[in-house]
Amino acid sequence: MRGQYKRISSQQCYKGKHMQVFRDEVIFPNGKKGTYEHYRKNDIVVIVPVYQNKYVLIEQYRYLPNTRMIEFPMGLINDGEDVAAAGIRELQEETGLISDDIKYLGKCMLNKGSTSQVCNFVVANIHSIGKSNYDNSESDIDVMYIESEEIKSMIKKGQIFDAPTIIGFMLSNLH
Repeated sequence: MRGQYKRISSQQCYKGKHMQVFRDEVIFPNGKKGTYEHYRKNDIVVIVPVYQNKYVLIEQYRYLPNTRMIEFPMGLINDGEDVAAAGIRELQEETGLISDDIKYLGKCMLNKGSTSQVCNFVVANIHSIGKSNYDNSESDIDVMYIESEEIKSMIKKGQIFDAPTIIGFMLSNLH
């Protein structure tokens, strides 16, 4: 295949609970040897919840950008878990919303130069409200119900700048 790298060796440099970092020795397509560093994480699911003709987003503090962000609920897909089941679980954990009406919207890669992690998108039509089940990093979540036109405005103003949220909103409008 044109442009393919050949892996000579791979060394795990770090292993955490949700991420592993590797340093590979490779032969590049031009025949030269070099190093390629990358990380592995489970794929993620982004849930685009819709309740009474409004989108449901969350606002929470994000550690690395050191700011509160407005985004769709999302999270890692557990080993052996399918996308729809992960979407239902994450939606309930982060918002307390319950749905058994999940439709797959598509997928993308957000950082293809550093990881093979895939970002999957589903839309969830909400049928009831239950109780959230936050983990430690999610204890400050605020749930927001926002109309489509307001989301567009918030994206234009830079109030929503999370890439998976913008992509999920776009995909939901294509279906």
